Amino acid sequence: MTVRKTANYVQPPYLVDWFTYETVDRHHTHCMMSPAVTRVVMRVANPGELSDRKGEREYPGTLEVTGNERGYVLIHTHTPVDEKNHIWRVIVNCPAHHMSHGDSNKSAAKRVAEMFPEVAAEDEWALAQQQQMFAYPDEGYSEVFLKPDLALRRARKIFVDLLREQELAKAQAAE
Repeated sequence: MTVRKTANYVQPPYLVDWFTYETVDRHHTHCMMSPAVTRVVMRVANPGELSDRKGEREYPGTLEVTGNERGYVLIHTHTPVDEKNHIWRVIVNCPAHHMSHGDSNKSAAKRVAEMFPEVAAEDEWALAQQQQMFAYPDEGYSEVFLKPDLALRRARKIFVDLLREQELAKAQAAE
């Protein structure tokens, strides 16, 4: 699991729409609960008002439903179809009484659901670009990860270990 904490963060317009505040303190966690499920929690509040959680991990992250804290809990499910495709589903949860800044007649959850496809399209484009890299041979190749890539590194290790176990099981069954 990763926890990204930042203070006095100027949010992009879509997050202002969803969570009201323009400048925030933010805690953003990603927890790969299994190879098929990732839980994301984003908590924001005005600078200096975000409740700090004891410990480094905040496992697996929770939202306060009272006070000034706003945010969401997202559950991503990712199901491989073949080597180049998967089915991606997203479930969003926001406190029911939190309304959108962009449309005060809509709940934050409903507004996230309306706007998320545009946000996800950007992620999908980036993933498609990364997928093209699999066409190149691995010999002599090594990735350079940045500190924020820790969750990606963990996810890749989990998948590589699972693939190795699967190949080992196939080889043992063939004997």
